[in-house]
Amino acid sequence: MTGVRIGIILQAISALVTALIISFVASWKLSLIILCFVPLMMAMGKFQGKKQGSADKTKDKGSFTEQGGQV
Repeated sequence: MTGVRIGIILQAISALVTALIISFVASWKLSLIILCFVPLMMAMGKFQGKKQGSADKTKDKGSFTEQGGQV
């Protein structure tokens, strides 16, 4: 796992926990609705992590070495 993937996973988990805390403070009925969407939120976090991971692999890693590190 790369640092980007770990960051996205932690972001998704923290968003989930925050949503649950807010919903329990506001109303238990809202909490039930939020809990219904937990699997969807987890799936979207996983999808976003895979998408970001594949984008990192396609970057041109040799561009800095070709230019001698100068921008």
